[in-house]
Amino acid sequence: MMRAPILALLLAASAGPVLAQAPAYPAAPAAGAPAAAVNPRHFHVITVHLDGATGIQASAAHPAEAYPTQPMPAGGGLLLRPLSQEGNWSVRAFVFQPSQIVVMQGEPVTLTFVDVQGPSFRIAVDGVAEPIAIRRGEVRSVTLPADRPGRIGFRSLDHAPSMTGEILVLPRP
Repeated sequence: MMRAPILALLLAASAGPVLAQAPAYPAAPAAGAPAAAVNPRHFHVITVHLDGATGIQASAAHPAEAYPTQPMPAGGGLLLRPLSQEGNWSVRAFVFQPSQIVVMQGEPVTLTFVDVQGPSFRIAVDGVAEPIAIRRGEVRSVTLPADRPGRIGFRSLDHAPSMTGEILVLPRP
C-alpha cells in the first residue's frame, strides 16, 4: 500500500486539519465561575479509496497470491478487479478519512466532506434530512448539534459496506 502519496493528496485537498484531532478540551471552570462558551468543532472528512494489488505469480518484490473465489460484499464499496492476462489482480475499498470522530456533548460539529477519489458520492448523515451530493474536487459541509450522548453515523449511499463513519458524542462531565 502506498501511504505517502495518499497522505500528500489528503493534505493537499484539505484547507484545515485532516486528522480528527482538535485542541485539547479546556479544563472545567472553577466552582462559582461562569461556564465557558462551547467551542464549535470542525472536521474535514476526505473520500478516498485504498488499493491492494498483487498477482498469482511471484515476483522479486512480492509472493504469489491466489485469486479470491468468494465475491465481495454487495454495495459498491469493495471491488475485486478481474484477473488480468498477466495474472495480476487488485481489491479496492472506498473509505472516509477520518472515519471516527469524538466530541463532547453540546459541541456543535461541522463535517466538511472533500471528494478526492471517486467521481461522485451521496452521503447520508444521521439527523440530516437530505443526502449530501458531492463530486470530485467539491467540498460540502453540514453542521450538527451533537446535543445528546451517543453515536451519529454517516455513510456513502453508493459505497456500502466499507464507506461509513461515526461521531461519538461523549457525555459532558
